[in-house]
Amino acid sequence: MTTPTTFKNLMLMLTLLVLNMSCKKAAIAAQPTNLQLVATISDDGSGRVDFVAIANNADRYLFSFGQGANESIRSTDGKASTVYTESGTYTVKVIAYLSDKSTEITKQITVNRNEVIDNTGFISPESYPGMTLVWQDEFNGTELDSKFWNFEEGNGNEGWGNQELQYYRKENTKVGSGYLTITAKKESFGGKEYTSSRLTT
Repeated sequence: MTTPTTFKNLMLMLTLLVLNMSCKKAAIAAQPTNLQLVATISDDGSGRVDFVAIANNADRYLFSFGQGANESIRSTDGKASTVYTESGTYTVKVIAYLSDKSTEITKQITVNRNEVIDNTGFISPESYPGMTLVWQDEFNGTELDSKFWNFEEGNGNEGWGNQELQYYRKENTKVGSGYLTITAKKESFGGKEYTSSRLTT
């Protein structure tokens, strides 16, 4: 025969058992799942990449961009961005958190920091009446042909200068993608406040 006290104890045990099972189910469910990472690489040659991380049951994210130490970014909305200064393939990691639970994912991205050439301005005609083409350079390689090009380096005090404000260096010249690019820079070098390149052919 079941007494009222025994029945109460039995009901209490059943209630505690149900609560315990519910808590276990809640604990299992309360963790980030289905983490996804989308990377949008800018096509302007700037090296900028925008990231969006999405996960179920996540309240914050930690991004690491594969560039070295001290470059992690915390985000509460799953969005982050960075600018890569060098072309290459990088491994990006994002961790999604909920309380003390976490899950992570990695993704490889390839960044190409190609310089964007501004095509505005004057373009020399390739032919005109009375013109006879002797030679041309299409700049298809990665460096100038020394048989046809000569660098004049220095500040021109050797006799070829004209009270130059810049110091001429080879390092300010780049060849690639069909272009010869000479970059003037505001930097101190050789007693001058600017650098550039000077070429003869």
